[in-house]
Amino acid sequence: MTINVVNLDAMIPRADFTAESQGQNFSSINRLSITDLEQGFLIPTLKKPDFQRETKDWSPTKVYDLIRTFVDGELIPAIILWQTGGNVFVIDGAHRLSALLAWVRNDYGDGESTKKFTGIFLPDEQKKVADRTRSLIHGDLGSYADFKVASQKLQSISDPLLGERIKRLGSRALDVQWVPADNAKAAEKSFFKINEVATPLDKTEIKILKARTSPSAIASRAIINRGVGHEYWKEFKDTVRTDIQQLAKNLYDSLFLPPLSEPHKSADMPVGGHGYNTLPFVFDLVNSTNHVTVFDAAKLDETAISALADKDGAQTVQYLKNVEKLMERITGPSSVSIGPHPAVYFYTRGGAFQPSAFLATAEFLTWLEKNNELIAFCGVRKNFETFLIEHKEFLSRTVHKFGAGVRSVTPMVELLRKIFACQKGGMNVPETVESLRTDPKFSYVFAGIQIEAKSGQFGRNTKSAAFLKALFENPIRCSICGGMLHGKSISIDHVTDKKDGGLATTANAAVAHGYCNSTYKYKRIAA
Repeated sequence: MTINVVNLDAMIPRADFTAESQGQNFSSINRLSITDLEQGFLIPTLKKPDFQRETKDWSPTKVYDLIRTFVDGELIPAIILWQTGGNVFVIDGAHRLSALLAWVRNDYGDGESTKKFTGIFLPDEQKKVADRTRSLIHGDLGSYADFKVASQKLQSISDPLLGERIKRLGSRALDVQWVPADNAKAAEKSFFKINEVATPLDKTEIKILKARTSPSAIASRAIINRGVGHEYWKEFKDTVRTDIQQLAKNLYDSLFLPPLSEPHKSADMPVGGHGYNTLPFVFDLVNSTNHVTVFDAAKLDETAISALADKDGAQTVQYLKNVEKLMERITGPSSVSIGPHPAVYFYTRGGAFQPSAFLATAEFLTWLEKNNELIAFCGVRKNFETFLIEHKEFLSRTVHKFGAGVRSVTPMVELLRKIFACQKGGMNVPETVESLRTDPKFSYVFAGIQIEAKSGQFGRNTKSAAFLKALFENPIRCSICGGMLHGKSISIDHVTDKKDGGLATTANAAVAHGYCNSTYKYKRIAA
């Protein structure tokens, strides 16, 4: 799936609704001109509520359409603001306002404002979308800088459309309305009422926004932003803040680096898919790892929200450490790493990342560990993975039947456990298929026929599928268990151990999973 949303989150910074500050009263302003956005006194005071979702839901086309609509004098709904002290909060219209600010600053998620906000680091997907957005806008409308230069020589412009746009831009403005609320709670209520109607929030977003001070929400936002950007953890003491930022950076890198390229052309695909705009997946990961029962956002009153809050950051740090422990099992060369290859376990045959498959595999590995089955799993791992590769549609059909995200995790874990039991019992692939076919619990995996679309050109999924097919035919395998090896999860094994006189030579070196190298190798021999 190609990422196609523009990150405008740095255009308007966040602030705490309840923070006290002093400043000029702007409530008499009822219009914002384009020059106001460039240098007006109101702009430095503009803030988004700290509970508002990230401003990265619009496609390049939608950003372009908003700017073109403004330039052409067409109707744009009013921006709704609320002032408390020296801060002016955008209650509705953050995307509209941010799109125009992006045009003025030539920053579509990769400019100076964004780099200052994110600490230089930008995901590759974000930079690619920014380039596409800039090309679209500058190629058709022109940059804001172009308009300013052209306005100085209006009489010599031969293009009548450009001339009209420049004239119109000088008097064009956004209408402004003000929320009359006299306290933060009333203003927050106005925010949710407006946003849930005008631009519906999905269920996960509502949970994160309403319980924004919970350790799950803080940890998830820290990971997805790699520990930079707005500090949702800013109220904690310095040592805790440092821990959160470092853990979040490490987890982002474990999940999302190297960046995902589409179509797939490298075996070193990230274990967590795209790292851009995937907050719901990370939220589910944090909650499932920490055994958090996800709350019903509709039933969250102030008392419940307060009870969920992490007062000192200790719980947020612990949540992040628990996810870090899980990730050490999933990826990396450490001695506990099982290192499931993402192409086998987490991606469809066409190369799409499946969050449900990641969460289910994580839960399956945890189950193996708790039930002392890791050694047995390593013993049948090669055949287990052969089955998954040959029958990838079984996982996809699980998602199709039960739904995306956490809804598919439990039935998918049951499916993985069934396949493992068959392999452990000595069944080959056809026998395992037959065992599933005769089990009513898993009859759904045989429903439906996948039809590959055919056209004159290969699509992205077909190209990815061709690459993955070649990868599966010629994999790098663990020298100990025979399972596939992922580039991030390779350790080097002494074929003849050092204690037995084995030398550090190429002839005595072999690639292996960390766990196979440190544990399975010896327990297999002992058995």
